[in-house]
Amino acid sequence: MQGSFQDLNTLRSKLLLYGITDRRYIRDLRRAIREALDGGVTAIQIREKELADGELLREVEEVKRIMERYDALLFVNDRPDIAVLSGADGVHLGKEDLPGKRVKETFGILVGKTVKRMEDLEEVDYLACGPFFPSSTKPGSLLPISFLQELTGKVTIPVIAVGGITHENAYLVLEKGACGIAVSRSLFEGDVYENAKKLRKVVEEYVAH
Repeated sequence: MQGSFQDLNTLRSKLLLYGITDRRYIRDLRRAIREALDGGVTAIQIREKELADGELLREVEEVKRIMERYDALLFVNDRPDIAVLSGADGVHLGKEDLPGKRVKETFGILVGKTVKRMEDLEEVDYLACGPFFPSSTKPGSLLPISFLQELTGKVTIPVIAVGGITHENAYLVLEKGACGIAVSRSLFEGDVYENAKKLRKVVEEYVAH
């Protein structure tokens, strides 16, 4: 299974530490984004399902301006149209969302997809797999970590782990082949900068560059 990103190693390096916004833990979005990036976050996903279209577009555009001085990727959750209009790098789709291959062909942006079964695989640029640990943002039954190892052994595109990941348990998914981790609460709750530094340190210990 191949993605279309020209350099998969470059994409992997930009998915090391992937922050997903959640307003339950963020009071000042712009400040939180800056602190996350300063602490070592390599990608941001704007996940704001409650916002009206116009408000969401303005928010993503503001984050895009902040991120211009950082070597990091910006994704929008579920909305390829907002991603294109805002100039974001890509979109992240859930397993019940639009077909990833058609989104890539139509919009020409990076596409990530959440997978929980081998049957969910699509021709996208990266996959997110989980949850492997209890999570408030990814409720539902947990996947066995052995599935992550099976998945990373089958595909050539980057796979990141998501759901309930902290600096204390991240090594469990990184040891099984994840090229990075996607985090929300463990990044944005409390001191964002220090959280990012702790998470980045763990990732770099287990992921070869």
